[in-house]
Amino acid sequence: MPLRVLDVPPRTRRVWIQSRWLLVALGLATWLDYLTPQSLTMSLFYGLVCLLTGVTLSGRAAVTMAFAAMCLHCLVSPLPNPWYVSALQDVSEFCLLAIVGLEAGLLRDTIEETRMLHGSLRAHLESAREVQKALLTPSGLGDLPVEIAVRFDIAVELGGDFFFVKPDAAGLLFCVADVSGKGPAAALISSLLRGLLEELAGETLGPAHLLARLQRRLQGLLPENTFITCFCGWLDYERGQIVYASAGHDPPFLRRGGELLELPAQSLPLGVEFAETFEESSVAFQGEDLLVVYTDGLTDSRQGGEEPVRRVLSEHQGSCEALTTRLFELLPESLVDDVMLLALRCRAGSAPV
Repeated sequence: MPLRVLDVPPRTRRVWIQSRWLLVALGLATWLDYLTPQSLTMSLFYGLVCLLTGVTLSGRAAVTMAFAAMCLHCLVSPLPNPWYVSALQDVSEFCLLAIVGLEAGLLRDTIEETRMLHGSLRAHLESAREVQKALLTPSGLGDLPVEIAVRFDIAVELGGDFFFVKPDAAGLLFCVADVSGKGPAAALISSLLRGLLEELAGETLGPAHLLARLQRRLQGLLPENTFITCFCGWLDYERGQIVYASAGHDPPFLRRGGELLELPAQSLPLGVEFAETFEESSVAFQGEDLLVVYTDGLTDSRQGGEEPVRRVLSEHQGSCEALTTRLFELLPESLVDDVMLLALRCRAGSAPV
């Protein structure tokens, strides 16, 4: 049964097409060689053809093309006297063409290996990105006596922004953090920090104590010039109060009525310098209050700046989920920095007493 064109693998079909074009180029070079026997030498006619053969096919194919070029040159160019002088020149130019083709073939192989390595690395990073997104996707937040919404986006394959929420019967512990830098290193550090928070959350006396313990556990583990900004808050259901501490994090927004307040950062980021204690503050959290904790990617001037964020926060009257959607609509399609956003508000009819 004859082999149909559609049955040929795409790679083989591509090689056939390239080979035909290269043979056409070889024929054109031979014709030019015949027309100008006295003005150009063999290498000038056929060098480009051998170079293209090495780049598109292989070094072995380029050597074969160089041999074919030498034979064609001998056919179309008369041999001067003494003939052996021309023969030696042809052999030397054949060696030159073969070297050019082999080098081009090696370059092609290097490019192919680099492309395969890049594809493999990208696949691994995409898998890691999916894992990180799964870890950051909030779950079990709908049963809380407060309305909470979390949204995030990663600028590159992996990022260092993350959140942590741990509710219990008395209240809600929440943290938003930003590891300096981006990429795998920042993602690994954020995973480390998440594990430490899981371990320490139930053993601390409040947000300031939690940050102090994190500082001690991270000492000596962070690479040089790496730091972490972190905002930790504790919402006490019974008192209707948020106790919070910040390690150099961007001040969260608290909307109370028509006024937009900020909860300022009191301490340096984790890892900048060792601190035994962190300052702790508190604010009453009333039924209509809306707290927005975010990482600096949200207000980055390259991604829209702070004023549009303030305007949306002042005007928004819907749910926390709708608010996070509106704020993310302010961001460009291609982010230059990771963004993590947590919005918190008491549910209607369930404000803490």
